Amino acid sequence: MILKCRLKELFFFIFFIFFIFFISVCVLVLFLMFGMCVVFFRYGFLLLINYCAFPWIAAYIVCFIACSSVATICWWVAMSYFFKD
Repeated sequence: MILKCRLKELFFFIFFIFFIFFISVCVLVLFLMFGMCVVFFRYGFLLLINYCAFPWIAAYIVCFIACSSVATICWWVAMSYFFKD
């Protein structure tokens, strides 16, 4: 029984770390996109649209959807396993 509780705690902790990791990746991509937009904004609005806005926003949306989906699935699996008894 003690071993089962310890395994649940370890499983929960590992998936919690993965959840934090994926959310931090999403935030990092957001700040990277913002920084690149600021850099390209200095060189004109045309470069901002062509090289910054569309590719970086699309990359951020794809990364956010992928990371948040994986993080949410990991969180659901961890919570369903942790509270299953």
